Amino acid sequence: MLARLRERLPARGEVLGVFAAAAFVAYTWTLYISFWRLPSWFFFLSLGEIVALYAYAFVMNFAESLLLLSIALVPCLVLPQSWWRNSFVARGVVLVVVVFASAQMHLSKYPTLDLREGFVGSQFSWWLHTLWITAFLALLAGRIGWFKIGLEKFADQLSIFLYLYIPMTAIGLVVMIARNIG
Repeated sequence: MLARLRERLPARGEVLGVFAAAAFVAYTWTLYISFWRLPSWFFFLSLGEIVALYAYAFVMNFAESLLLLSIALVPCLVLPQSWWRNSFVARGVVLVVVVFASAQMHLSKYPTLDLREGFVGSQFSWWLHTLWITAFLALLAGRIGWFKIGLEKFADQLSIFLYLYIPMTAIGLVVMIARNIG
């Protein structure tokens, strides 16, 4: 059973490339948004509180990255190997980027609590459209050679950011544990 599961999953290097893409979009989005707010934080938060905010954010980003990676791995288990696994990096990067971008766009469309009914009411149609867009782009990613190669190289280049994001997450986890124990 375990051997059959391993056979359906892509190689470790391919999984790492898709994880790097997931980590890049999650961490970079958090850093981008927080850098806009950082100057104002210095007026009402101490340095320790700002470090704690980033610690929690980095640990959450790691969890988001793992969730996005697991979403990209599900088709490997469900779909035929020739369709998803053979183009895992390209299709996984498309899936990760489109799902993350769609979630951010949907959240930004409803920025206040008084719009929550519209947010909840639009979930089904929003994610149905996202599914169609993702399926179309994933199909293209597996069939168009230059698109596939470009996405694979992009994922490979993004893996360098893991040398920054993983230690930031480890430090964030230590800070979280220290704050909750003490």
